[in-house]
Amino acid sequence: MVHEREKILNVAVKRAKTTVLISLFIFSICVSISDYLAAESILSQEAQEAEHILNASISEIIPPKDTPGLTSRKREIETLSNFSPSVLRLPKLKGKAARAEALALSDPRFLEYTMDGSKDLRLSEVFGVYPVNATDIPPQFAQIAPNDSFSVELYNFALNLTSMALVDTLHSKVLDIRHLPQTQPNIPPHLKDLAIQIAIHAPEVAEALGFSPTKDSALMASTKTSLNHTRCERSRHLCVAPTFVVGKKALWVIVDLTELTIAGIRWTNVGATGPSIFTERKVQDDTITEK
Repeated sequence: MVHEREKILNVAVKRAKTTVLISLFIFSICVSISDYLAAESILSQEAQEAEHILNASISEIIPPKDTPGLTSRKREIETLSNFSPSVLRLPKLKGKAARAEALALSDPRFLEYTMDGSKDLRLSEVFGVYPVNATDIPPQFAQIAPNDSFSVELYNFALNLTSMALVDTLHSKVLDIRHLPQTQPNIPPHLKDLAIQIAIHAPEVAEALGFSPTKDSALMASTKTSLNHTRCERSRHLCVAPTFVVGKKALWVIVDLTELTIAGIRWTNVGATGPSIFTERKVQDDTITEK
């Protein structure tokens, strides 16, 4: 009799455990479905809000012809062959800085990649002329004075290449030349301003924002970036990102300074310290979510 009671009790316990496990399993499924539906609802809402913006990311946006600074920029490029050397200079340079630029541009080594094998021009522009700190002077050139030494940076748009020259203005010598493939220097102020003008005068940007932006409302205009499925991808082109903050969102306008177009526009959320950083990995994650 005792054994029979133990058997009955064991069966009852097993049934109770099974019931509890099944209940927990069903509960977890319900919670998972609830979380999934909530997440999907949020994603769907955000996708609907940004649908017309995402479409703009696929094809380039041509800025209006009357965009300030755009006509003069194109004219400079078209008439580049009239100058010797055929390189866009950095405007408003004076004194030693202007002399350093002139010395660098007179050195054939510095201009090595500004033409291809058939002597066709590759668009190149001086992006910066900077005084060199004593700590940045290579040991073999320790004898030069920091006040007379400059670094000249030349960007090659065609090759996405930066050439750097170390110049001693006191002795009128170019001491060192370096060519850095797939490297982009900091953009000069006039190109930052051009990127902002292209962004604020594009009708697509005003439509996305719901108002016509101004130059003062653009942030991060000198931040180099790229956008998936465009020529900016993997830094083949020089692209920067004027950004416009509206509430808790930021509209990134990816301006292609190589083609003088807008490669695309994209909304991101604004974090506690400002707009979230826009990276290629983030675009890939967004693409996966969209599909």
